[in-house]
Amino acid sequence: MARSTWMVRDELWEPVAPLLPEHSPDPRGGRPRVDDRVCFNAIVFVLFTGIAWRHLPAEMGCSPATAHRRLAEWQSAGVWERLHRELLRGLNAAGRIDWSTSVVDGNHIRAPLGAPHRALSGRPCSHRLKAPSDHRRERDSARDKSDRRAAQRRHGATAVDRRGRPRRRQARTSPQACRARACRSWL
Repeated sequence: MARSTWMVRDELWEPVAPLLPEHSPDPRGGRPRVDDRVCFNAIVFVLFTGIAWRHLPAEMGCSPATAHRRLAEWQSAGVWERLHRELLRGLNAAGRIDWSTSVVDGNHIRAPLGAPHRALSGRPCSHRLKAPSDHRRERDSARDKSDRRAAQRRHGATAVDRRGRPRRRQARTSPQACRARACRSWL
């Protein structure tokens, strides 16, 4: 096993090791698999430091592609969910979690049916958070479309699309362009 300058402590590795799926060697042979602990060190290093996968140091003993592949493999096997559950169970048993203050984040709680895009009308909240009534939403979306079309009519060839690019090439003011325009009008 390659030695890394940055190692996950044994106290964290002990609950992780039994959760990892068993991997049997490929019968066709090939390069030996990188040790799970080395990959776990690399994954935790990237997550802890916030660096990009491609910047993972070679001293970690694992290539960035291998670490990322193993992260995805363990995610699909449910390792991270089970690890989270085990760590919470252990910390709760030791009395290290204060359940009186907790946060529910939308990234962790599923909303399979979704939610309205804005606050509900008539609820007590500031004027910025109140959702407009349905007829106002329809009117606003229609007005946005008509305003864009009106701007295109007003500015003619130089009307700007929402992405900021001109819809048509602007006329040249060079002498060649003037002659070309005169020839076109003559035809």
